Amino acid sequence: MRELNKSQPIGRQCFWTATPEMIAGLNDIVSRSNPSAQLTQSLARLSTRPAIQQLALEELEAAGYRDGVDVEHEELREIVCDKRAPETPEERLFANARELIEEIEELASEPFNVELIAYMHERLALDTKGLRVEPRPSPAPKTSVPSPPSDQLLESIVAGCENPCLWGPHPLFGALINADTIWVTPAFERFNGLMELLIRWRSYYAIGVPALRFVPLSKMRLDWERRLVGPPDAPMRYGEALVVSSFGVDSTPYSQQMIHFLDRGLNRLERIVARTEEIGERCKHLIFEDRRLTLRQKQLLADLVDNPLLVVDVGMYEKRFDIAASTARADLTRLVSLNFLLTEFSAKKQVFWLRPDISRVLASRSAASTPASSTQA
Repeated sequence: MRELNKSQPIGRQCFWTATPEMIAGLNDIVSRSNPSAQLTQSLARLSTRPAIQQLALEELEAAGYRDGVDVEHEELREIVCDKRAPETPEERLFANARELIEEIEELASEPFNVELIAYMHERLALDTKGLRVEPRPSPAPKTSVPSPPSDQLLESIVAGCENPCLWGPHPLFGALINADTIWVTPAFERFNGLMELLIRWRSYYAIGVPALRFVPLSKMRLDWERRLVGPPDAPMRYGEALVVSSFGVDSTPYSQQMIHFLDRGLNRLERIVARTEEIGERCKHLIFEDRRLTLRQKQLLADLVDNPLLVVDVGMYEKRFDIAASTARADLTRLVSLNFLLTEFSAKKQVFWLRPDISRVLASRSAASTPASSTQA
């Protein structure tokens, strides 16, 4: 058992118990999300796929909602995934968040202190002075203990990041307790939601569970607060997961709920990754079965399926397969006519990339080429 807020009188203290089931659950989460886990290795290849990016967008949208900053989903996707230049203060905020996220692994290798927090907040707020927001912090349960002063709050957050096991016998407890602290008690003048996300993601890298950044914990917690989820996903209502007794406020049920959210989110992530890999393998199978394509074209398309962000031009294709420029151009033009690639001229150079709906195109073509007798069998 670990008591918190010891400056409070007995009866006002908040404490919780790390049960064997909770520790086992956290150990299982770590085993599935650490750098050597299959999931993490798959994410290194698939993190730019739309289905995976959607999870990060859910987290950013939830953080933006908490901060009173609303951006349309498609605009957020363009800013974060396509790296479109921001046009409004709201978009600038999310562009700043994207840049910090790109550096989050590097930030995890630096000592965590108040100065680093200030740096992250300054970078996040860069060029957003004209942005007017009305934050929506998490409602504090009626049974919660009084909040400490902001300077003590930051010191507590730093302590939880520097020593993740300070709040319990498992490093993930530090990340979860810090998250709850920032959600409920504004630690920053603006952008608490996004700062919570950045600090938690940094902690994931520092602890060694990088795959958890694709578990939208803030979104799940927000849905819980808004009574959008119930049993079995949330056995207790938000605000009822604290048990009051003469000894103080027992937050063990709350900790159990957050661990449950992590596990549920990780299950969802694993399903999405497995489905994404399955679709990719199916696409490559259909490509290599297509008799209209040369081996060169099949190899290029397979590479593009593995890396849909790859953009090629005639020169790259020519060098890759050691062929004449005229042959390279004919191959690529043929792939456009067959509806595999899209093309445009950029800086006086024609470039080619994989259709984003390639799986649908291939599936439709496969169905159309299947003999009627096979479909009726």
